[in-house]
Amino acid sequence: GPFSDDALMSAANAHFKQGNYEQADYHYGLLRREYPKSEHQFEAHLLGLQAKLRRYQGPDYSGSGLEEAEKLVKQLLTQFPTEVQAERERIGRIRSELVAHQALRDWTMAEYYAKGKHYGSARYYYEQLVSKYPDTQLARQSRDRLAEYQNEPATPPVKMAWLVDAYSSDSSAGKTAVATAPQGSGTRR
Repeated sequence: GPFSDDALMSAANAHFKQGNYEQADYHYGLLRREYPKSEHQFEAHLLGLQAKLRRYQGPDYSGSGLEEAEKLVKQLLTQFPTEVQAERERIGRIRSELVAHQALRDWTMAEYYAKGKHYGSARYYYEQLVSKYPDTQLARQSRDRLAEYQNEPATPPVKMAWLVDAYSSDSSAGKTAVATAPQGSGTRR
């Protein structure tokens, strides 16, 4: 009906006020997609952006909400150039917050791999951080880490390599051990 978008906006706002940011984000997204001519579009974009940021759980969890939030920022700046003027400073802070969260995600992954001595993977994430977020403090720390780990092997040494070699499908020792195993009384039918 003619008030469907109003009802949807009210539901989204109610979820937002209750701190149920996942449902609020869902309803704001629904309003953005299903009612493109609604007078609530600007608020649905702006509050949807806030809902996405508030439901983000940190660098150890999925970053898909951050990517969606980045898209919403671009949509806000493109689709609502006049409305966004009053909110430009706030959107700038949000954009900076997004960059900080995304940089921290890459830093966390790099540190995880470095701790496990998977220096090839760690270097990849440090390089990503330096190239995507060059002006951040974490990018400067990543440059230091890249210099520190530049001569380290890409993967850690294999523990108990002799055992791995013995049972490897490519190993002739493993094939010999299987081929010379006694047959007869111990076999199942």
